[in-house]
Amino acid sequence: MAASRNRTLIRALGIVRRLDGAKVGATLAELAADSGVCTRTIRRDLEAIESAGIPLVSDEARRWRVFR
Repeated sequence: MAASRNRTLIRALGIVRRLDGAKVGATLAELAADSGVCTRTIRRDLEAIESAGIPLVSDEARRWRVFR
């Protein structure tokens, strides 16, 4: 159980690092491929990141980045 939570936290932090300051951002498919999980898991991770107070935005091309 703890290992699963650790993997989730590590993955979420990796997503934030990738999206923070990204001019182009990343698609769900790119984030999923980087993390080795499905896009549904990435959607849950993005929701958790936003719930933690980190604002995210998706553009017309569905590329995600941290909102500034």
